[in-house]
Amino acid sequence: MEERRNTAGGSVSPLRRSLELILASLALGFVNIQFGNILDLLLPLLGFAFGLLGWYRLRRENSGFYLGWILMLVRTGLFFLDTFRSFTLWGLNDILPDTLIRIVLIGFVLLHAAQLYALQKGISLLQKKAGMKEDTLIITALIIWDIVLAFIAQSGVGGLVAIGMLLIVAVILYHIWKLIRALDEAGCRIGPVPAGLSPTVLMGLYLGVLLAGCLLAYICFSRYGMKWQKHEAVYTPSSAEEIGAPKVPSETDIIAGRLIELGFPEEILADLSEKDLKRCSGALAVYTRDCEQFGTVMDGLKVKSAAVVLSEEPRVWRIFYHFSLPDQKNYRGTDALVIRPTALYSYVPEITGEPEGLILREKSGKTYAAPITKIKKELCVQQTVTPFGEVWSGEAWFASFSLPRRVQNVRGYVTLEVRDIYKDVDFSFGASAEDLIRSRWSNGLLYIHQVSPWQYPVLSAKNYGMQNTGYSVGGTFLQIGLESWFFPKED
Repeated sequence: MEERRNTAGGSVSPLRRSLELILASLALGFVNIQFGNILDLLLPLLGFAFGLLGWYRLRRENSGFYLGWILMLVRTGLFFLDTFRSFTLWGLNDILPDTLIRIVLIGFVLLHAAQLYALQKGISLLQKKAGMKEDTLIITALIIWDIVLAFIAQSGVGGLVAIGMLLIVAVILYHIWKLIRALDEAGCRIGPVPAGLSPTVLMGLYLGVLLAGCLLAYICFSRYGMKWQKHEAVYTPSSAEEIGAPKVPSETDIIAGRLIELGFPEEILADLSEKDLKRCSGALAVYTRDCEQFGTVMDGLKVKSAAVVLSEEPRVWRIFYHFSLPDQKNYRGTDALVIRPTALYSYVPEITGEPEGLILREKSGKTYAAPITKIKKELCVQQTVTPFGEVWSGEAWFASFSLPRRVQNVRGYVTLEVRDIYKDVDFSFGASAEDLIRSRWSNGLLYIHQVSPWQYPVLSAKNYGMQNTGYSVGGTFLQIGLESWFFPKED
C-alpha cells in the first residue's frame, strides 16, 4: 500500500499530494507574467508539469478525475502546439483569421472550465466515499470566476485591477486547499493504482517531446523559403552601345534608353525584371534619392531610390526602392524593408495595386534572383519614431525575406505605383516645399536586419517592426530609418 497518513512531521498522503499538485497547476495557470524572453515559458511549463503529475496519479480513482486526466492531455497537446508555433515565424494572426482566433480562445476557456468541473466532480465523489457532506461550492465559484476573468482579459485591464482579480483567485484557491486538507484529515484515501509510468518517466516524456518539438520547429520554420533561380538581366550597360551589326532596338531597349536620358540610375536598371522595366513605359521625368548607413553592423547598407513620373494630372509615380547590403556571414532569420506611405503627418497617397519586389545575389560568378513573396500591408502603431518622440500609427507595407547565411553582392528592390503623392505640396515653392516633404517623410522607409538567432518568442522582422521604433539599435534586430522622399532637382 502506498497510503501514508499526514501527521506532524510525517509525509503527505498520495491523495493530498496529487490534489495539491493540481492546485499548484491551477494557480500558475492564472498568472500571466511576460518577460519577453525564454522565461515566458517557465510558468506554463511548470503549470502543465504539475497538472500532469497530479491528474495522472488520480485518474483511476473515479470518473471525475479520469475526465480531468483526459482534459489535461488535450490541454497539454494544445500547449505543445502553441509552444512549437512560438518557435516559428508564424504568429496566430498569420495562421488563423481573427474570427477563428476568437473561437480558439473561447475553446481554451471552455476546456479549462471543463477541467475545473472535473475537479469538482472528483472531489465530490471523494467526499461521498469518505462519508462527508458533499460541499464543492467554492470550486463552482472558481469556475464562474474563471469565465469572468476570460471576458475581462479581452478588455486588456492591468495594474491594480489585475492585482485585485488575482487576489480573488488566491482567496478561492486557498479555500480549495482547505477543502483538500479536510479530506485528508477525514482519512480519505485513494486505492492502489495499477503499475504505470513513474513520475520521472512521465516528466521525461513531457520535457523530451517539448524540447524536440521546439528544436524542430525552430530549425525548419525560423526562415522564409526563397525560390532562387538564375537571373538574366534585361538591361546591361553594354547594351546601350551597338556592337557589330546594328539591330532593331527592342521595346525594353527603348524604355531603358529613355530612363537613362531622364537620369534613372543604371544600378537599379540592371536589376529590374522585364515586367518592371515595361511598367516605366511613357516616363516623363525621374527623381532620385540616395542614402547610406554607417556606424552599425549594417555599415555599407545603401539605398538608391528612384521615382518615375508617369503622369502629372493625376500625379502618378512608379517608385523603386533599391537597396544593396554589405557582404556578411550573419544573415540570420529574416530581414524586411518597410514602406510607410502615411509617414507621420503626410497626406496619404493612394497605392494602386500591391508592391512587388526581387532579391538578387551572386554565386560562383552567376546572378540568382528570388521574388519577395512576403509583402503584406499591416496596421501598426509605433512609439517615438523620431528623436522628438512623435507617435506614428497607420498602415505600412512590409517586404520580408530571408537570405543564405553567406552571400555576396546582395541587393534587391521593391516597386509600387503611387497616385497623388505629395498632392498638397507645390513644388514651385522650392526650398520651403522640399523642407515640408523632408519633415513629413523623414522616416517613410525602414530597413530591419536580424543580427542574432537567439530570441523567444521567435519574431519575424515584420512582427518586430510592428511593435518597435525606427531608432532601435540593440537586441536581436537592428532597425534603421532611411530617407525616402523625392524632390525635383534644379536644372
